[in-house]
Amino acid sequence: MSGSYATQDPCLIALYGTNSTKHGQHSEGARVKGKIVRKVPPERPRIFPAALFAWLLFVSINFVCTLVLGLLSARFLPRYHQSVITTLREKPWASLGIGFVAAVVVPVVCALLFATIVAIPIGLILLAAFFILLYWSRIYAIGRIGESILARLRPTSSRASALVVGLFVYYILAIIPVVGWLLVPLVMLFGLEAELIARKQFYATARSRDLI
Repeated sequence: MSGSYATQDPCLIALYGTNSTKHGQHSEGARVKGKIVRKVPPERPRIFPAALFAWLLFVSINFVCTLVLGLLSARFLPRYHQSVITTLREKPWASLGIGFVAAVVVPVVCALLFATIVAIPIGLILLAAFFILLYWSRIYAIGRIGESILARLRPTSSRASALVVGLFVYYILAIIPVVGWLLVPLVMLFGLEAELIARKQFYATARSRDLI
């Protein structure tokens, strides 16, 4: 019998095949005794298309969220938005260095707070604020990327235009293997410290004017 497999039960023969429309075959004159059970191997789940769809959905949602937050920042916080981008333009490497230190120190401080048990709520708040700041700070670095590109093409471009151009360039490069793995953390680190410097300057200015 073609493609047959006999189980421990001598009266039971299981037929396996990938084509569910054909029955087992045997030569002329052969006798088949016992019960014949025909089994088809189960189809393998299609993991790759589902994973690809989930990844594309995640990237699309992330793109839209970053665009909306960036446009809101440029529209309702224009001076603060521009001050962070100016910091990136004038002190890029200082921003990278301090951003790296902040990215290392904050998780360590959170871990120490978690270890005390009593300060776990403070650690959770600090950790959540840190991740929100990391996500938000990308907007300014992306805006700086767009600004540097448009400065050579259209020097009078708006902040929104710079953000859109920088966002497209960022996401195109971010999905490239190796390049994206380096680009994404660098953008976060550059933007993180530029925003911390701008916040410090904003706080100092507000204190000097008795606004806070």
